[in-house]
Amino acid sequence: MGVEDTAARAERLYDQIKAIAIKAMTNERPDHTLQPTAVASEAFLRLSEHRDSWDSDEHFMFAVVSTVRRVLVDYAKRRGRLKRGGGWVRVEFPDHAEQPTAFDVLVLDDLLQQLAERDREAAVVFEATVFGGMNDQRIAMIMDRDEDEIRRIRRRARAWLASMLSQVS
Repeated sequence: MGVEDTAARAERLYDQIKAIAIKAMTNERPDHTLQPTAVASEAFLRLSEHRDSWDSDEHFMFAVVSTVRRVLVDYAKRRGRLKRGGGWVRVEFPDHAEQPTAFDVLVLDDLLQQLAERDREAAVVFEATVFGGMNDQRIAMIMDRDEDEIRRIRRRARAWLASMLSQVS
């Protein structure tokens, strides 16, 4: 692969990362000081350290979503946003009739980690939906699964997270 090919590929990858960062930032509070470009740049740097570790472009997309989430969580920790309401993000539970609900990004991160220990697929699907802005069709394509199966997995994740959040509140 030539230098131009590598540069063009890096630019395409950065554009994909930035699109996911923009989607993830729509869930953040309006006065957030971190911009999508900064999130994308940080995620790009983190991902470039592991550039040979993905099995496919699909695997890479899930890595991007996870890395963007980690950048936001790390930023929240650095900012000391454990103060009440300071680190809240809006989360839309797909297929849920209610309005988006606000959660502390650090609480949501902790719950996603717990979910991953119990049900890795559910955590991946929920993370891709909330932080990656991916719909069931896209997730099904990436995971090489049926859309109905992805919906069932997402509902399982939503039910578990709702149960846990009711205990936190």
